[in-house]
Amino acid sequence: MKQLEDALNELKHWEDTRIELVGALDGFESELKKQGPVSGESGTLRRQSQEMEQKTNPDMDRMQSLMSELDRSIARQQQKGLEIPETTIERMKGLKNQLSRNLSQGKNRGKAIAKELDRFESQRTFPIPELPVGWIRVETSSGVPYFVNSESNTTQWDHPELREVLDKFDSKNKHPGYRTAMKLRSVVNKCSLNRVDLATLIESAETYGLSELNKATIGCLELGNVLSMIYQSVSDVSRIDIDVHKSTDMLLTWLLKTYDMSRSGRISVLSFKISMAILCQSPVDDKYRYIFNIVLTRSDMPIVIELPISQKMRI
Repeated sequence: MKQLEDALNELKHWEDTRIELVGALDGFESELKKQGPVSGESGTLRRQSQEMEQKTNPDMDRMQSLMSELDRSIARQQQKGLEIPETTIERMKGLKNQLSRNLSQGKNRGKAIAKELDRFESQRTFPIPELPVGWIRVETSSGVPYFVNSESNTTQWDHPELREVLDKFDSKNKHPGYRTAMKLRSVVNKCSLNRVDLATLIESAETYGLSELNKATIGCLELGNVLSMIYQSVSDVSRIDIDVHKSTDMLLTWLLKTYDMSRSGRISVLSFKISMAILCQSPVDDKYRYIFNIVLTRSDMPIVIELPISQKMRI
């Protein structure tokens, strides 16, 4: 009696899993059709990349997991001495074929998006500025810049000119809060963020297609391009003398050091927007409104952000 009950439970489990897998397979195909073809446009590409990370890849993992569970269930049925009907074997073949097609389509889409992103990010719009004597700028395979001192044969992630300014505060004051505040002010002044206003940041983010992509990530070259756009816009409109290329490179390395501790070559768009809003020169009330609006990107699922600046901005 117990064996019969176990066998019936196993058969029910297999059928429930099969129904769940069929729903997942059909839903995956429908979702891919909704997403449409891979686009070469900046904003759409980043949105599609975000969909791959948050929806498509987890869905593929789930389908594979369900298929594996069906295989294990069949094996358990055989161990219990049950004969597998021909119709069940045919169903399994059909499901595996559909799964194979779906996985192939999903992986090909991911490769196409990655290829377009690489092509887009390779279009650097800001030249590399000159460095102090003895320094050489190098990039990792992920595009993260670092600096080599040919005289001392040492390397560092910080831009040499920015490091020189920040190092001054390590020994002058032992109070961490004051030291952090002074370092932030130094970043603002050295990187000419005291010339950048919130309106320019918002306009440049919108022009570059970052308006509604707070959960997406942005690569080194794209980040450098949008920073260059911001500085160039300030320089052109306000007729303020800004060293666009040097300011871009210094702020780029600081943002990567602050938000990309693993040196992957990417930071979140949300981190970029919040840090720029905090450091740019605009009324505090306007900054709060902007940060509140970009954090609440979805009315049904607000993004929770911890905001002790001294922790978020690790200097």
